[in-house]
Amino acid sequence: MRRGVKSVTRVALVNVEVSKARNYFLGSFMTQHQRLFLVIWVSGTLSVLAVLPYAFDLQSDLLQNAAFSLPVLALLSFLQTAILLAIATYLGLKLAHKVGFQFPILEPLLSRSGNSALFKGFFPLPVMLGFATAVVITFGNWLFTIAGVVIDAEHISGIPVWKRLLASFYGGIAEEILLRLFLLSMLVWIFGKLTRSRQPLTRSGLVWTAITIATIVFGLGHLPATAVIIALTPLVIARALVLNGVAGLVLGWLYWKKGFEAASVAHFTADIMILVVLPLILG
Repeated sequence: MRRGVKSVTRVALVNVEVSKARNYFLGSFMTQHQRLFLVIWVSGTLSVLAVLPYAFDLQSDLLQNAAFSLPVLALLSFLQTAILLAIATYLGLKLAHKVGFQFPILEPLLSRSGNSALFKGFFPLPVMLGFATAVVITFGNWLFTIAGVVIDAEHISGIPVWKRLLASFYGGIAEEILLRLFLLSMLVWIFGKLTRSRQPLTRSGLVWTAITIATIVFGLGHLPATAVIIALTPLVIARALVLNGVAGLVLGWLYWKKGFEAASVAHFTADIMILVVLPLILG
């Protein structure tokens, strides 16, 4: 019994020392803001690498006539998006902190107060909302199919599952950096300045206006990918705005009320459901 207690004590002491070493190392070389930037930006750039196999498969017909080889295109796409994400992350973090958006998991983990208790009770809400969003979008897509917008589902379901799985990380990280961390934070900050509000996040009308605008941009941003599959018509554009609008409103609310990580988890969950799980279930 005593040996068991001593063993547990030793493990606890080792964990404490490792935690102290980590905190000392991080605290010695980078500020909290710099650590947060690095983690978010690196995650975003890795998600760009993850989506490339899916994106190239989706646009395989167009790439046959490309002026550059596939490796060169991959490198150029990665570098361009990595630079864009660096700018969006840097500005987004500054604006997010100015208006009061939260990072309830990352900030404590990157500081000396981080511990496993942070994760308790965090995941259920964003995961459930991500799941529900995917179901609503799938049902909405069925309604648009009845209305005459027939998207070639085989064009996407024919892409290997592993590529669709990796692509989900791009939505959950890179798109959240661009649309929520940067764009939504910037809109709230601008509206706060225009209305002379010191605490813009307390004004529901202001925040929902910003969320709505970011949601429209979110929907329009999916049109290039849609255009690869089907010709853009008013009904096709309406489909992109409505279906992506459902996700944009949910993710915007989560970012506002629960923090960046919640929006990211919900987006990843929704993409996993739409790209991987539901196609396997529905055939």
